[in-house]
Amino acid sequence: MEDRLKEVLKVLSKLIERTQKLKYRPQYKEGVYAFLSYDLVNSTEFKEKNDNWPELFERFYDHIQKKLTPYKFVIWKHIGDEVLSYKRLSEIEDLYTLLPDAYNVLISVIDELESEMKKDNYEHKENVSVKACLWIAKMDSLNREDYDNVFVETLKGEKYTWEEQITPEKIVKRNTGYDSKAEYILIDMDFLGPEIDLGFRISKFAEKRRLVVDAKLALILYNLKDDIHLYYKKKDYNYNIVNCLKIVSYEKLKGAVGGKIYPILWYENDWSKFRDSLTYDEPYKSDIIKNIIFRNILDDSFENSEEKLKALDKIFQEIGIKKKVDKLENKIYNL
Repeated sequence: MEDRLKEVLKVLSKLIERTQKLKYRPQYKEGVYAFLSYDLVNSTEFKEKNDNWPELFERFYDHIQKKLTPYKFVIWKHIGDEVLSYKRLSEIEDLYTLLPDAYNVLISVIDELESEMKKDNYEHKENVSVKACLWIAKMDSLNREDYDNVFVETLKGEKYTWEEQITPEKIVKRNTGYDSKAEYILIDMDFLGPEIDLGFRISKFAEKRRLVVDAKLALILYNLKDDIHLYYKKKDYNYNIVNCLKIVSYEKLKGAVGGKIYPILWYENDWSKFRDSLTYDEPYKSDIIKNIIFRNILDDSFENSEEKLKALDKIFQEIGIKKKVDKLENKIYNL
């Protein structure tokens, strides 16, 4: 028992160390960013039934980081069991691959965890899964006033406020660790703003094995559907964004878009396999899945799905965010 406790404490120590490293965040540049969240589902019950839960959670964090790296996503921070990451879009093609990449990481991580839980004989493993959320936002360059409450730490461990000694040239522009050539390290940096808040709001409507996608991103991708189709056709892959995105609900978002009703979209590589991916009781436990099944959303024709995506433009106009969406779209076109 004592050896087991030491092993658990060792794993927890590693998790704490990883979190401490993440406090050294970058100074972000102006541009369009994609934000991607992966979160464990039903983790509380799992922790109660398995004393060695930290081992599996460490694997989850490691799998996420390993699988996101090829897609140039950077870990932003951890919030509980949730891993948040970001990627600055440098060219419009970066947008084309966002959804398939995010979805493939989701399913791949779930498969890895399920295999490991089966091998290690965890209890209540059938309830643990992963959900994901993807959104984009235009971030402006940070001005000096944005640093008023930011502390920086010298390599010697001394701390100063921005107002005391710090200049932009001395800020480390790396996501983790120290830069031997830099004099100062920026800590407690964060992405902030209503667009970031919106992402957190819609993430509440993701469920196990599901990727929720912000409606603004969905509309922009729809408007680029022909270019995206051609991009994948050159790679011998028949891909149409209209077949993969569905509006599954309309929800009131507290503290976002004026509290108005907002479209919730899910992404699937192949919606024809959706029913087979469900447990028998999901349509009765989840209002969104119940809506999908019993309102025949799965049976929408291509034309009907396209009309619903096209209607997002009118919805944004009525919500009062159409100009903001247009600015974001123009910024993307000029990447």
